[in-house]
Amino acid sequence: MCERCGKEFISHKSKNQQFCSYSCKNTKTFDKKILQIDLDGTIINSFDNYTDISKALNNENLDSVRKQIWASLAGKKEISYGFKWRYVDD
Repeated sequence: MCERCGKEFISHKSKNQQFCSYSCKNTKTFDKKILQIDLDGTIINSFDNYTDISKALNNENLDSVRKQIWASLAGKKEISYGFKWRYVDD
């Protein structure tokens, strides 16, 4: 149950995240943490959800952040927002 809007969580295309609804976009924690890595290979930060990534990037467009970071995680893009992104297990 979403703490923000009270709706049940629904699955999203990504297996690592669920939303209460597409309008609320309150996120549950990822199954795996996501690492933010600079171009020299240094780990900058780790995140539990896309909302935290969006805040760290000072980008309010959560849908765009989700798509761009997912593209890096899926290997479709090497760099998103000037960083590499990897799951902790990779």
